[in-house]
Amino acid sequence: MKVFIISLLTNLTLLTVLYYIFNIRQFPPKYGRDFWIITTLIAWSVTFFVKKDRVMRSGYSSFRKSVIIFSSMFCTFMIMLFSIDLLSLYDTKTKEIVNIEEVYAANSRGLTIRNFNVIRSPMIYSGIKSRKKPVSRYAQVVFVYPFQSKNHDVFYSLIFEKPIDQNADEENQKKQLDDFLVYTRDTIMKNYDFDKIKNFEYITKMSREYRDISEAIPEGQKAVLLKPVITLVEEKAKVEILSMIRAIAVVFLGYIAIFLLSRVPNWK
Repeated sequence: MKVFIISLLTNLTLLTVLYYIFNIRQFPPKYGRDFWIITTLIAWSVTFFVKKDRVMRSGYSSFRKSVIIFSSMFCTFMIMLFSIDLLSLYDTKTKEIVNIEEVYAANSRGLTIRNFNVIRSPMIYSGIKSRKKPVSRYAQVVFVYPFQSKNHDVFYSLIFEKPIDQNADEENQKKQLDDFLVYTRDTIMKNYDFDKIKNFEYITKMSREYRDISEAIPEGQKAVLLKPVITLVEEKAKVEILSMIRAIAVVFLGYIAIFLLSRVPNWK
């Protein structure tokens, strides 16, 4: 138990320091979620060998050793993953600015922009995506409209999704995608009121929608992606933080239960 706590705190401290240097101290964050998952795996691997060495020296049975090692490493990895999400929500708040030109200096994930104009000449991406949980396929259409700005690199971003019949053949799925694209472009966006919503979320590399929205942007082009939101980012963050804390607590308590069980003399 002592080794588990020390290794967990060491990994979390290292992860927090690195995340602060690269993703909190500067805005927008420098590295995305994939980078931090790889960093977590590297730190976790080092911990695994240390933990394995300590447990193997004990007098437990082979089965008990395997359970202790697996449970502690699984819990450490899951807690670190949840901690990445917690760190990404640090200091989430909405900042009010007067116009688009102030976006660059705002350094905020949430923005309320009082005055802006959108050029109605979008870049469009459409594709068929897969979702693992629940298993499904859906049509996705992304619209990226440039704001009127000095550098022409700030974009009003919208994502539309619709489930499609995953049992249909490829040609039929493509037709469903094309029909959805035509509907969103010629019906929804034709009458879309860009001035209605003044609150935006700054889509960074840590945002789950970053990869999807970025597909509408030419490769190598610098882009500031803003997505209109009804719920303020700090309100959304509060819900996510509570969810992450509960998840971490469940994982930690699960490990405690397994650890106590491993101390029972008649256990395998």
